[in-house]
Amino acid sequence: MSGQFKELGIPVSIVGPGTQPESEDGLTLDYMPMPKEMYTYEQPALYDETLDNHPGARPVLEQLQRVLTGFEWADECVEVIALTDMEKDDLRFLLRLLGEGEVSMVVRNPVRYEIQESVLAGVWLVREHLNDGSRYQIHVGALPAPVWQYTFDQAAERVRDTFDSLPDGVMNAPPILVELNEQAQKWQPGMDAHVINLTLLPQTPEDLEFLGQHLGAGPTEGFSRGYGTVRMLSTGLKNTWWVRYFNSEDKLILDTIEVTRAPQVLQAAKEDLEDSAQRLDEIMETIA
Repeated sequence: MSGQFKELGIPVSIVGPGTQPESEDGLTLDYMPMPKEMYTYEQPALYDETLDNHPGARPVLEQLQRVLTGFEWADECVEVIALTDMEKDDLRFLLRLLGEGEVSMVVRNPVRYEIQESVLAGVWLVREHLNDGSRYQIHVGALPAPVWQYTFDQAAERVRDTFDSLPDGVMNAPPILVELNEQAQKWQPGMDAHVINLTLLPQTPEDLEFLGQHLGAGPTEGFSRGYGTVRMLSTGLKNTWWVRYFNSEDKLILDTIEVTRAPQVLQAAKEDLEDSAQRLDEIMETIA
């Protein structure tokens, strides 16, 4: 993975294909290409490789089986499997085995976390960048731990929403900021997301720029593919995300701001983890 984040214009840059730098250890979490058709599950091709050729991967996969089978679903519950003691060849095999799912993310707080959902929904590959190199982990849950822990830990309780004067072209952004402040303070876990559909509102380019400036950019960016793509950015306002939906030709079709702990499109569901447990059993039978 190389290159820099692709600029989106408003509000900010985002993750996706070719956006992540090469790591010093030579191992990568390869982000998916931009989709041109609907994403469907495909079991990873492993050719003639088996666990006999990668003995270091066996205990990790067996632990992952136990975690998935016994996972107790709860809000923000995450099980973590460390990969620090694996040989590089075994780690490469494991990363290729788990493959790439629909969602990729980056969290920059306090260090940089690169996150790739595997082909097993709810099983996340996490690379933490440290001063002395990278550390790899597997996280199991609706979202990986860094997203829950760091996305809004330094976010503001409210942003500025009253102004003596406005820049030319700004008309409807200030009332939206007022509404977001009110909803961000009201929102509690278990509540539905409060969604402001910017596509349906009369918004000038200056309005969107004004919103982006005053909401600010948070530490978490997400990218999800399905029929099209969804690009998500946490903002500087607590529990507030800017979420943009693109069709298969990468044209913006829906522009929203959501007040919620995390957009549903980012998260795995309980049923996803149950299905992933069955899929991992099938994969283990193939490579045993």
